[in-house]
Amino acid sequence: MSTKVNIRIKSKIVYDNGEKETINEKYTGTIFEKNSAYYLRYQENSEQQFGKTWTIVKWNKFGLPLELSIIRQGDITMNQVFREGYQHRSHYRSPYGKMEIEVYTQKLSFQNKATTGGEILLEYEMKANNQFIGRYQLEIDYLE
Repeated sequence: MSTKVNIRIKSKIVYDNGEKETINEKYTGTIFEKNSAYYLRYQENSEQQFGKTWTIVKWNKFGLPLELSIIRQGDITMNQVFREGYQHRSHYRSPYGKMEIEVYTQKLSFQNKATTGGEILLEYEMKANNQFIGRYQLEIDYLE
């Protein structure tokens, strides 16, 4: 059974040239538990730019190391895996083409891992086609 939740995503980015950007997004989505994992699902607000894209944020209910996956499906497709001290390579596909994405996770934590509400904190560095893009801090809050 899925539960409807309000989702707030705050992204802080420091690009390779030193520029800083903060992006605040709000979504309505669902969360459900399946096979000892939580799945947070929402549709992105990028229809004007790319069309429809669904995002799934998945993390294990139990176990170490802590691991988080962000899966995007639709006009944009991508599957990123985050684990502290871990480097992950994947591909980002959009209507404009495909590129290789590499992330190195510096920090990952969860607060109140439940279907009624919680917070995910993530810090990572990202490269695209072997070129450093920037450092990212991501806060994902969800509440029933």
